[in-house]
Amino acid sequence: FEVLDAGEKRGIESFEAIDFAAYGGTSAVSPLNPASRRSFLLVFDLTFSTPQSVVRAQQAARDFVARSVGNRDLVAVGVADVDRGFRFLTAFTTDRELLAGAIADPRTFRTRDPLQIAGSNPFSDMTGPAGVPGAMERNDRFAEVAADLARGAARADDDYRRSRVKKQVEMLGNVARALRNVSGRKHVVLLSEG
Repeated sequence: FEVLDAGEKRGIESFEAIDFAAYGGTSAVSPLNPASRRSFLLVFDLTFSTPQSVVRAQQAARDFVARSVGNRDLVAVGVADVDRGFRFLTAFTTDRELLAGAIADPRTFRTRDPLQIAGSNPFSDMTGPAGVPGAMERNDRFAEVAADLARGAARADDDYRRSRVKKQVEMLGNVARALRNVSGRKHVVLLSEG
């Protein structure tokens, strides 16, 4: 047989032949060609996620494994953290108990900003003295200095955020290159708030 896609003949990389008559019924399972196996990598993003979003990601991961992953599919769990790099919590496995344990505790999650104040502008609420002789001129100078400081802080914050996003994208690119060695169809599920 041949496979046509939009009228063009495509090469066949692998297929699975099942002869139910040879097994005496329809409940038989044929041996799986490694090239046709599905492998899922669940990645918890610890850089751009709050504790609440990690809890939601854990539930989404549990639901995904329970509803979308077949018995023969392989799943691995990992964490991505710009400060610590990428780390596998499990290897690719069919062991659902091991996966449930890794999903329940991505272990390395410790927020770097427990008060959620990063990215806020400390100069946004600055006001000058009022009701003092010459205060108008001082207020103008104060406002100008505060505005310059705020612009500088915003630029520095923007540069910092961009560098972290760039590092994360590069890290995920390295993970994708490493997955070239895994046989079969590979899928990466990134669980992230940001």
